[in-house]
Amino acid sequence: MTDGDSDYEDLPSPDVECDEIEGAGHGEGPTELSFSKVHDPPLGFKDPFLKMLIPGCSINVKIVDIERSPTTHIINPNLYVLQLQHGPYEWTVKKRYKHFQHLHQQLRLFRAALSIPIPTKRHKARRKSCRNIERRRLPRFPKRPDALLTHDKIEYRA
Repeated sequence: MTDGDSDYEDLPSPDVECDEIEGAGHGEGPTELSFSKVHDPPLGFKDPFLKMLIPGCSINVKIVDIERSPTTHIINPNLYVLQLQHGPYEWTVKKRYKHFQHLHQQLRLFRAALSIPIPTKRHKARRKSCRNIERRRLPRFPKRPDALLTHDKIEYRA
């Protein structure tokens, strides 16, 4: 990755100093995180119990600018400058079309995974009993092409 590669450029977070979040929420519910919540043991990034957002606070996204550079990026020449706001925090992020396309694909996969029913204990037991009755294996497919076989080895293949 080069220094000028804008595909994976990390922008520094803005310097915001605030002791508490005031009026951040637009809906009902708490808008502050408790002091003890900050000192809870860390969770994995993909943990379903991980709460990264301020409860009851909306996320505002606005496209601020579009930069075009067809000489450096032929397939995705547009660089979209987004402004995100969540509570008192504000970020400016630059992304290409392929990043939005990847996000859309991941959201579609997530939505499809939600519609797959979770198997019950009875279903698991039925599958296990069927699996133990007969082990069906696919026949071994020959790796060597016919042209390389001698006459005496063709009989074993049939």
